[in-house]
This record gives sequence, C-alpha cells and structure tokens, in this order.
Amino acid sequence: MATLSDVNALVTQRKVAAMWEQYKKTFAKTQLVIMVVTAVTYLGLGQAYNSLGRFKEALAPLARLDAILPGAWDAHCETAVAHLGMGESEAAVQDITRAERVRRVDRQSRSALSYLRAIARLQMNDYRRAKADLEEVIEQDPEGEFAMRSRQLLEQLSARLTDRR
Repeated sequence: MATLSDVNALVTQRKVAAMWEQYKKTFAKTQLVIMVVTAVTYLGLGQAYNSLGRFKEALAPLARLDAILPGAWDAHCETAVAHLGMGESEAAVQDITRAERVRRVDRQSRSALSYLRAIARLQMNDYRRAKADLEEVIEQDPEGEFAMRSRQLLEQLSARLTDRR
C-alpha cells in the first residue's frame, strides 16, 4: 500500500517532469528568439555598412548571418551588393544565384536580383547579357522601382552602344 510520502514523491516527480518539459520548450523558444534577434542585427549591420559605402566591412556581419541562417535571402542579396560595391562582379553573380536558390521569391525580389545581376554584368562589360537582365527586370515587375531604374540604364546602354559604332 502506498503511503502519503510515496504519493507526495510521485506527485513531486510528475510536477518536476512537467516543469522540465515546460523549461525545455521555453528554452527552445528563447534560443530561437535569440537566433532571430542576432540574425536581424547582423543583417542590419551589413545593410548599414553597405549604405555607408563600407562594402568590405559589410561582408563580416553578413557572413555571420549566413552561418546562422544559411537560407536567408536577404543575406545573399546584401552580400551581392557589397561585392558589387567592391567591384567583385563575379562574386556578386554567385551571391545572386544563391539568393535565387534559397526560396521562391516574389516578383519584386526577382526583379531586384535581375537588376543586381545586370549591374554586375555591366561592371564586367558584358553589355548584351546586362541588357537582357534589364529587360527581364521590366518584364517581371513593370511598375516597380527597379523597372524604372532599368529603363534609365537601358537608355544609357543604348546610347553607349550607339556611340561605339
């Protein structure tokens, strides 16, 4: 027959087990929150460095972000911007390709990536492919911000190609 102390011990064990399970869930949620906050911080730092033209410095926090969240589209996109700012066009194209593979992106995001790719190709003097990328930007999101920029670049590119003849 179970004594009162046996019942108390069993109840205490169950309470401790339930508390432990709750602690594990809370700990996991806390870890997730910390990871997200850290990732957002690294992204913000990379974006800030990019906006200040400090492209080389942007790469370190963006690499840390990539280590935490390798599937972060924004990390690849911002890294491409940093590489473009440093004149590393081929590296930028690789980052853009990684960003495209991460997830299905919406029209505006595809448009932004195509625009960045066009800029990289312009830096590499690959005008034919840059023109195709700019036209793709306009096709993907005709009324978007990058379409307007693409139209302007296409005009400049056409003028440049006409002057070469």
